[in-house]
Amino acid sequence: MTTKLSVGMVCHDTESKTLEKCLKSLLLELRAAISDNVINSAAVCLLDNSELAEYGHELRVLINSLCLPESVQIEVFVSKNRGFGAGHNELITQSSADIHLIINPDLEFLSHSITTAVHGIEPGVTGLVLPKIVNSDGAPLRPHFSEFSPRYIFLRSVAPDFIKRKFKGALSAAAYQNQRIHVPAGSRSVFSGCCMLFHRDILEKVGGFDERYFLYFEDYDLSLRALMETSALIEPSFQVIHHGGNTSKKGRKHIYRFLVSAARFYWGRIKLGLGVGKEVC
Repeated sequence: MTTKLSVGMVCHDTESKTLEKCLKSLLLELRAAISDNVINSAAVCLLDNSELAEYGHELRVLINSLCLPESVQIEVFVSKNRGFGAGHNELITQSSADIHLIINPDLEFLSHSITTAVHGIEPGVTGLVLPKIVNSDGAPLRPHFSEFSPRYIFLRSVAPDFIKRKFKGALSAAAYQNQRIHVPAGSRSVFSGCCMLFHRDILEKVGGFDERYFLYFEDYDLSLRALMETSALIEPSFQVIHHGGNTSKKGRKHIYRFLVSAARFYWGRIKLGLGVGKEVC
């Protein structure tokens, strides 16, 4: 067994307590995966693109306080903030590991998740594994979609809660259920970028994230391009808690970036003759 795993995490302004929870749960999972002989080593690569010296110092203090399992290394890289996708692309190049895990810094991993996820990778068949995602209260979220029409995405991401409740049934119908699902290559499905496990061959074939997206929709774009090369597996035993999300409550700046990226994403689909997805309501 010679499988190596790399983990990429872009840290912009995540508060220390949230990041500490993420890293501690990640290290526990990496230790378990090594103990289970699923991987033999792991490299955790953090990118500090906050451009703030104080934040960088806090990040290094936190890293130095952690107890690392054997065969696990953590390294911090510093860069200008060129966006979420560009940051992750920088981290992808820092390792030649067989498998690469893209994660948000506001996650917590549940028991044996990484072991299960790595088992789901089948080179030449399944090059992408996605988790079941729950919120901070433990309630299941459904962030992987078989449908990505503009109306659906608006309702889910930026519509007020009372409108979301009105269209709850239609929104649920567009999302994948929380069960084990193989998504065939060539499917037009999109997945949450908060946690994605790739075989490196797929990332190299598609060229990573499209860096024209500063924030939002870069994960949907990557999902569609990856599915042109491989099948994907949604694995409910691969579980994470996502403490972030909810674009509509992050303020006007985030909503503006969301709309700009949405326009780029859907216009790109139209230019390629791929359409913009079915309507769900």
